[in-house]
Amino acid sequence: MNNVIFQDQKETINCQQFNQAVMNQLSNSYLAIPLVVSNSYNLYINPQNEGNHLITFKNTPRVVNTTYLKKYKEVFVDTFCELAKNRPVYLVKPIPEMDTNIPRSLSMQQYLPIHLHDITVPFSQHVQKQQTTLEAMDLAKEKCGIKLLDPTPYLCPNGENCLGSINGKSLYQDNNHLNNYGKELIKPLFIKFFKDNQ
Repeated sequence: MNNVIFQDQKETINCQQFNQAVMNQLSNSYLAIPLVVSNSYNLYINPQNEGNHLITFKNTPRVVNTTYLKKYKEVFVDTFCELAKNRPVYLVKPIPEMDTNIPRSLSMQQYLPIHLHDITVPFSQHVQKQQTTLEAMDLAKEKCGIKLLDPTPYLCPNGENCLGSINGKSLYQDNNHLNNYGKELIKPLFIKFFKDNQ
């Protein structure tokens, strides 16, 4: 997103330079070619996340309140609507975040005198945690025709729980990055995307 500010000045400069370089390239190249964006947006607006990557904006305090979240959604929409002026833009809705490191938790289960069980989080928890970003995506869709790609039908197939593992096999590298097995589950989403954009 444009003009974000991190607590660390070096991170701010690096991010702004990278974003500007990408925006400049996309404004002059790859015109009309669909752009797909996938990101861990929640990492940057949740002060409880690891790494202290909380972003803020000019004249906006570093406090996650109603004013902050409103500004986040405005910048989010403006950024992706700018990109959508010259091409179709597809945003991948957030991948569910697990409450624990899945491979580590499955490994620990092997040493406990309990029946091994798969790890899940409630779908309602996923939606609540990602509420601000999901609202921002819907606003971008309404304002400038951004298209949304939703992985949750594949990762939360019953609509009640999102899977961290299947039959003791992890879908994640940690708690929020899919491994190759997890990526295989959402492959049909992208197969359809490529078929629709041939």
